[in-house]
Amino acid sequence: MADAHAKPQHDYHLVDPSPWPLVGSFSACVMFIGAVVWMRGLFGLEAGTKWMFFVGLAGVLFTMFSWWSDV
Repeated sequence: MADAHAKPQHDYHLVDPSPWPLVGSFSACVMFIGAVVWMRGLFGLEAGTKWMFFVGLAGVLFTMFSWWSDV
């Protein structure tokens, strides 16, 4: 009866839920669209507009730093 509330023993490790995969994938998507806008132009923005790419890049770098600092 003492083992009724014990944690199950698995051959693998289940990690705690984290927001970083969602934040990282959103930032990567913004960075990709920003790269397309920068090279080709899209959504009414002219080619050479770099700000969207760098916002996405900053988001990816922030995600990397935050995710690895949680480990």
